[in-house]
Amino acid sequence: MSEQNYSQIPISMELVDAVFNIDVDRFKTLIESQKFDVRLLDNICGGEGGYCPIQWIIQCWEIILNTPDTWREDSRETIRQKKKDNQEIKKILFDKFNLDNTAIEINNNELWMYSYDMESSFEECFDYPMEEMLSHGHKEIDLDLYLAVYRYDFEEVERLLKIGANPNCHIAEVADSCCDLIGYRCADFCVEFSNLLFDDAKCNPFDDNYSNLAYLIAWAVNEKMYNLLSRYCNPSKEN
Repeated sequence: MSEQNYSQIPISMELVDAVFNIDVDRFKTLIESQKFDVRLLDNICGGEGGYCPIQWIIQCWEIILNTPDTWREDSRETIRQKKKDNQEIKKILFDKFNLDNTAIEINNNELWMYSYDMESSFEECFDYPMEEMLSHGHKEIDLDLYLAVYRYDFEEVERLLKIGANPNCHIAEVADSCCDLIGYRCADFCVEFSNLLFDDAKCNPFDDNYSNLAYLIAWAVNEKMYNLLSRYCNPSKEN
């Protein structure tokens, strides 16, 4: 079969669905019983306007499920099992195709996940200069923390938290705290990823529910920062 004709064959989403739902038994059955469509390693959307390799799904779950003890106590065993199953799926797929095991992380991924605001200035973040924000009664250390969260500067966020910055500090000028910002970012990124990854109805990987994948990616993007903040502010986490 020619490459041109092969590219016109719709990608089967059975395996993608198994990976997305962390169904390790179904994944094993599918990968052993049928020829693997290598296009999934490049783009589960089949090149029809979107872009998302199947391994991103595994890596996103890896980020989200990384620390089961931060979840509600009644869900921790389930999360531990999901984490184990996801790791098993990852090992099978990554070993089979010798995939790059680099985690989705700041500055080393193709989806520019953290690049939106890394170079943002203080005024771009707050719409006011530092002097005016201080005159409103804010502490400089808390403003620095919010800016570092805004920029996804993990090292600076952790440094500031360790010396007493308050992640719960409400900043009226931006109408939220650091933890609120991450929640808003998750929602915003979900919409953006839906538009950017799946901007063509033909590449809709989950029929009417394709936004679930965009939400998964948006969640993973923000989970590391959320967990870092939660160690210091202990927000109520709804899982």
